Amino acid sequence: MLFILLRDSLEIVQDTDAALRSLWRNHADYDLVLIDGKTLPRSEIIQFARSVREDISSVLPGIVVVQCGFDVQLIKAGVDACVDEDTIFDLALFDNDGSTKQLDLIINFMADLLKNKDLNLHRHSARVKTFTQILVAFCVEEGILQPSKAYHTTVASYFHDFGKLLIRESILNKPSKLSEEEFSVMKTHTSLGTKVLENLSKSFTQNNFLSVLFNVMKYHHERFDARGYPEGLRAEQIPLEARIVAIADVLEALTADRPYRNAYTFEEALNIIAEEDGHFDPKLLQLFVENAELFRD
Repeated sequence: MLFILLRDSLEIVQDTDAALRSLWRNHADYDLVLIDGKTLPRSEIIQFARSVREDISSVLPGIVVVQCGFDVQLIKAGVDACVDEDTIFDLALFDNDGSTKQLDLIINFMADLLKNKDLNLHRHSARVKTFTQILVAFCVEEGILQPSKAYHTTVASYFHDFGKLLIRESILNKPSKLSEEEFSVMKTHTSLGTKVLENLSKSFTQNNFLSVLFNVMKYHHERFDARGYPEGLRAEQIPLEARIVAIADVLEALTADRPYRNAYTFEEALNIIAEEDGHFDPKLLQLFVENAELFRD
């Protein structure tokens, strides 16, 4: 039993080709793919996850490897969680009262829109999602983040810059430093992104995932010392999920080429982040620095 694809019922398949065919037909039919990590070779799991994330969907369905300890290479390939049999039933994806096919379709539509509208933004978002998942795993292990929020935070991180789709391209892709006025426009992406969620929140009231998504979109540029935006929140006023994504976002931004500069090396980026006084949650920053090698591409 290699794969179990979940929605309202189970679908069991025996190999990666059969699983991919099922997902190609309509990946929105599935909430979750469970993979037997002891039966299927690790190399095949990596290839399967990459195929799903690169060719089918960046975020859904969730991919979970069972009977497997934390494996950063699986995470980097697109696996969302590595769990054992004792913890699998603690894995919370979406709320029972809000995990409808309609919400999944909307999330997939948002992901497809981001990927097709701005490939550079998609690449940034996909790497932020990977870095977030690694940091999330350590936060859960240290008791900083509730397991029920782990997957929510990872998926939400992919959409952290969704509001940039509403920023004009002359600003978004400017090959030089933004003027003060242009930067003021750029900063509005945090609020523009959350406006997309207003009608969703009315349709899916009290949905935990949408709450995490809102927090990540709006507050990932807040700073621990209250010098961030859009609201100048301080310390624990900033939602935990946004504090986590803030580190992943800056790491990705520093280690990727930008229109106005070349990428920093990983060592240079690590030094910049470690020395950024007042920007990040000190506990999360320490956790990141102590495990920094696992974030290296």
